[in-house]
This record gives sequence, structure tokens and C-alpha cells, in this order.
Amino acid sequence: MAPRFVSGVVEKVDAWQQKRTVPAFVVATWVKYRDDRGQQYAALLSYYGFISIFPLLLLFVSIVTLLLHDDPTLRDRIVTSLVGRLPVIGTQIQNNVDSLQVHGLLLLIGLATLLWAGLKVVRNAQNAFNEQWGVPYVQRQGVVRQSIRGLAALAVIGAAIVGATAVTSLAAFGDLPGLTRVTGALIAILLNVVFLGASFEILTEARLGIRVILPGALAGGIALWALQLVGGTYVERVIADASDIYGAFATVFGLLIWLALMARVALLANEVNAVLCRRAWPRTFVRTIARHPVEE
Repeated sequence: MAPRFVSGVVEKVDAWQQKRTVPAFVVATWVKYRDDRGQQYAALLSYYGFISIFPLLLLFVSIVTLLLHDDPTLRDRIVTSLVGRLPVIGTQIQNNVDSLQVHGLLLLIGLATLLWAGLKVVRNAQNAFNEQWGVPYVQRQGVVRQSIRGLAALAVIGAAIVGATAVTSLAAFGDLPGLTRVTGALIAILLNVVFLGASFEILTEARLGIRVILPGALAGGIALWALQLVGGTYVERVIADASDIYGAFATVFGLLIWLALMARVALLANEVNAVLCRRAWPRTFVRTIARHPVEE
């Protein structure tokens, strides 16, 4: 009796959401995200992003230390305002700047690791975006062309990071009187939108255009900003409360959670574009439940 009752309720909810635009669109986006193996791709992006973030931060701090070795006060201000804003790991690097030694071999190894892990992130993002847009595997580019496009995407990511760094620094130091927190937030959202939009266009085989990628880029840009603003603080507090028990494991898990949330935001934002462009709603979630009984 109970299974039939639950099944009847699920079918009624499913029929209700299919008749209403907003719930139907949300459900269709989530169902397509699951059907396109979004969870698996998000896990891969989180893993390689976790590997790449350490050499990226170490390279940044090492370069700042090398350039500003005669002005430790300015160096500490830059590291505090930029690296210190990252959840979990930023505070630890900020508190141990003096212990970081600049060596040519260390920089070379860090750069090699960053390129390797960064290209892995880009390649998995390419595969995820192509699958979300239904690009057949035989029509996708080979390893060499994918790597070239991946390097271009890394350049876009680097430019976005530099832009966000400049905005954060100016807002923190107050060098420009017109750059308030509200203005800084709007610029940060704009940079997120540009970053996501460029990634969607560069990493997808299908030529999409601005009108197609803009809705997801806007939604994802705002979501990324909210995640950076709220999620980072939340993770830091959770890790701070758990650090006495779990120690270094809490730091690792906290950073992985933060990266995983960012990866899911980016993938869901691209799914928004795909569902909107093809008007792929309404969709039922009953068949999805039947195909994935273990997950439910």
C-alpha cells in the first residue's frame, strides 16, 4: 500500500511541474544535468582543480615575494587581500608567507604541475560541455587541437583571475574613491559572466553565439559570486569548528567541497543554456527515478 501511495504522489507532483513553466524548466535542467553525467564531470573538475590550485597559489605568492622583497608591508597587504580571501587554504598561505622560499626549480615544477592539471580541467570541461550540447564524439576535435583550445581557455581563465585580482586589490586598498563594495561586487559578477561565457564558447565544439550563452553566463556569474561570498565563509567556519578534530583532513575536504560547488555551478549554468536554446522542457523525472533506483 505504501509504495503505491508514494508512487501516486510522485506521479501527481511530476504532472504538476510539467504544467508550470518555472518548475518544469528547473526540473528539466536538473534531469538533463544528471543524464549528461554532470556529477561525474563535476567530480573530475574538482579533483584536477584541487591539484592545480596549490601550485597556482604558490606561484602567485612566490612571484609577489620576489617582486616585492624590499617592501614586505605591501607584499603582505596584497597577499592578505587576494590569497587570504580564498576559503580554507588562503588563510594558511597568508600566515606562512615568510616561510615560502623562491627557487627556480620550485617555480618550474609548480608551472609544469599547473599546466598539466589545468589542461586536465579544461579537457574534462570540454567533454562535459560537448555532451551537454549533444555533440557526437566523432565530431569532436583530436587531442592536439583540444590541447590548443585548452591553452586558449587557460589564457581566458588567467585573464579573468588577473582582472578579479585587480578589482579585489583596488577595493581592498581604496585606491579609487568610486570603487565601493557594491561597485566591486558588480565588477566581480561581470568578470564571472565573461569568464563563464568565454568558457562556454571556447570549450564547446558547436558555435553557440552570445544570445545562446548569455542566460547561463548571467545566472552562473551571480551564483559564483554568491558562492564566493557566502559559501567561502560557511566552509571556513565549518572547517574552523572541525579542525581540532579532523586537522588537515578538514582542510582538504573543505577545499574540495568549495571546488565541487563551483564546478556544479558552471555545469548547471551551461545546462540552462542548452535547455533554453532547445526548449527542452517539460521533462518527467519519474523515468529518471526508475533508471537510478540506487541514487534515490
